[in-house]
Amino acid sequence: MLERQPRTKLKFLNPRELQGKKEEKIHKRTKDYVDKKRGHLRVFEENEPVVVYDVRGSNGRNWKEGRIAKVISATTYLVLVNEKVRYVHAEYLKHSYNALLSKLNNSIQQDSFSLDTKIPDDNSCGPAESAQLTPTQTPPIRKSTRTVRPPNRLNL
Repeated sequence: MLERQPRTKLKFLNPRELQGKKEEKIHKRTKDYVDKKRGHLRVFEENEPVVVYDVRGSNGRNWKEGRIAKVISATTYLVLVNEKVRYVHAEYLKHSYNALLSKLNNSIQQDSFSLDTKIPDDNSCGPAESAQLTPTQTPPIRKSTRTVRPPNRLNL
């Protein structure tokens, strides 16, 4: 332009390499923010007992027992509820803790526990019954020594 030399080269004003890095940085920051807000991902397996939230206007009881029939994607499942198959998102599913507790109880009952401790007889050497117990005295309740002043108000 009229033989004028600019001080800064135009390619240094907006280089292509830095532009890509800047977009990646913005994309990563946005992804981290959205992932933090989203919460944890709920994962269920086939034939796993679950509890399904019923949005179809059931009076009173909104959560119903069901079982995963098929995994469609990471967040959608086919669930068998009351002999019907429903297409349900993972947000409307919970793990059935009743089934987990019954499994835990069965495993505890199958394990045999043996206690090697002996229970002492009544005639064992323990504290004498004639010993008098002295009641412990509770310390008196103390009042706080902090003085509470009223707030400074604008007095005109």
